[in-house]
Formats: sequence, structure tokens, C-alpha cells
Amino acid sequence: MAEDHMACLNCSEALNDPYCQHCGQKSISPGITFQETISDFLSTNFSIDGPIWSTLRLLVLNPGRLFREFIGGKRKSYYKPIQFFIVTTIVYLAYTELIDYDPLKGEFQQTARSENQKAFLNLGEQAARLMVKNISNFLFLLATSIALSWKMFEWKKGTLAEYLSIGFYISGIYVLFGVITSTLLTLEVGNKSLNFIVLTLHSTYAFVSYAGETSFWKIGKGLFASLLALILYLIFSFSLAYLIVWIRQ
Repeated sequence: MAEDHMACLNCSEALNDPYCQHCGQKSISPGITFQETISDFLSTNFSIDGPIWSTLRLLVLNPGRLFREFIGGKRKSYYKPIQFFIVTTIVYLAYTELIDYDPLKGEFQQTARSENQKAFLNLGEQAARLMVKNISNFLFLLATSIALSWKMFEWKKGTLAEYLSIGFYISGIYVLFGVITSTLLTLEVGNKSLNFIVLTLHSTYAFVSYAGETSFWKIGKGLFASLLALILYLIFSFSLAYLIVWIRQ
């Protein structure tokens, strides 16, 4: 038990043992480290560590509060970010498989004018289908892109590991909204860009909420950070997929 923390960071009860007798959370120090993040990722325990509905509610209504409380040590009350991300991704994959949703339907119908263009488009289509087939792996790049972008715009406020946990939370919401988008597109309603618009808006709102400031300056920073994260994700993910396909040729 950490000697400098005599109260549980989750429920504020007095600590007499390594684990809180009131809520069961282990005695920890505030903040998030890469060691803790990796430990969470490698853990095989996917039981509910905290109420899923309270986590979802705060992610939609007040994400800043969730981020501050989780990073500050209140862990038992919420889903851990990586577990939340993995569970939402599983839900998305199961649902899109059930409705036989193909996000690339109608794409790559351009007519190439030369052999070089034909080869480039062919590799591009293969790369896109590789991303769709392995979306659960490529979405880790989205969480990473969000972390890098937030760190660039708010480098003094938190560590990269803490922003990575935020990135997993935001990515989980993005994936969940993908369930709605896939349903609408299957019914031929809406546009494929809707998911990216929602990601940008929610990430901007989360940025402002976490900062606790609603000035035009902070909203602008949040919007630029969100757009940068999206651009980085598209570049990183497609470049990696294209490189994999090219190497396999």
C-alpha cells in the first residue's frame, strides 16, 4: 500500500489494507503509466470492473469528468479504457457480421487510364479491405492518434499514457456509433462520412470538457486537435495497410 495515500482514490474511504474494504479497489497512486496500460491490455480478465452505463453516460454527457476521475484514481467505478474499447469493438464486429455490412460497398469503381493507375488502385483496394478485415487491430492507431494529438495541444496537462487512456475511451464511442451508422447505411440512409463527423465533434467536446473551459480558444484547440487526430489515423492506418499489401506482392 502506498504510504502517502491513506484514503481510497475511488471511494475516499480510509485504507487499512492493500485493497479497499469498501469498494475493493487496490491502493494506487494518481496518474496513469505505460506499465499500467500494458498490464490492463495483457490482462485476460474481462469481467465488469465498473458499471457500463455510468461509463457510457459520462462519456456522452460529461467525458471530462470521467477522464479526470479515472486518471485521478477512481478506477473501480468505471470500465477501464482498454476493456471498454475491446468490448465495444467486439459488439461492432458481431453486429456488422450479423447484418452483413460491407463498408466498402460501391467504392473503388474508378476506371484506370494506365497500367500504373490500375496497379495503384488495385493495391489501394486491397489495403482498404485489409483494414476492414482487421479493423479491431487498426483502431488501436486511432486511440494512439488521439493521444498524440492531445499531447501536442495540451502537452503540459497530462502524460502521453493518460491521453492514450482517453483515446481508448473516445475510440470506443466512435466504434459504438459505427453500429448506428452501419444500420443507417444498410437501410440506404445517411452518408459514410457521418462516423468521422461524429468522431470529430465528440472528440472536440471531450477535449473542452476535460479542460473545463468553454472559451472560443479552447474550442478551437479542441477542434484542431480532433481534426489532426483523424488525419493522423487515416495516414497511419492506410499507410500501414498499403505497406503490408505491397510487401505481400
